[in-house]
Amino acid sequence: MLFRFIISLMTSPDYYEAWQCVPLLLCSTVFSCLATFIGSIYTMEKKSVSQLVTTLVGAVSNIVLNLILIPRFGISGAAIATLVSFMLVFIIRLIDTRNYIALHWSPVRFCISFVLLMIQIVVMINDWGSVYIIQSVCLAGLIAVNFSPLLSGIKKLIRLR
Repeated sequence: MLFRFIISLMTSPDYYEAWQCVPLLLCSTVFSCLATFIGSIYTMEKKSVSQLVTTLVGAVSNIVLNLILIPRFGISGAAIATLVSFMLVFIIRLIDTRNYIALHWSPVRFCISFVLLMIQIVVMINDWGSVYIIQSVCLAGLIAVNFSPLLSGIKKLIRLR
């Protein structure tokens, strides 16, 4: 919600416009981490070929999407291509690794959270009216959808102390 303000404090005016790519790249980083986490299952199961193939799918899709999106959207096209590519790797690995280990997660909660996050990003980038109201509603939605796992994590942290 406060990203534009924070970036204005941290960068010179020459680089301020780059803030538009950062939300998409942050989201890409989340999917990269998720894909890497799922990829560790390949390592555990000694399926390095599967890990290589899914990585190549992500790399090729990123190159193709960059060729398509950069001429149309500029640097934002590169950020979109990166996001889509990491999402693709994550989804392929998630589906493929079900044969090796059962992951306990909620696809519905994940999808709702992703949609709310994308709404925040789109609203922020397009600078639509009532940005902070929409951002606040999305944040409240994210907290509500993920309240149970958040509360569980907080309880575990308190017990560790």
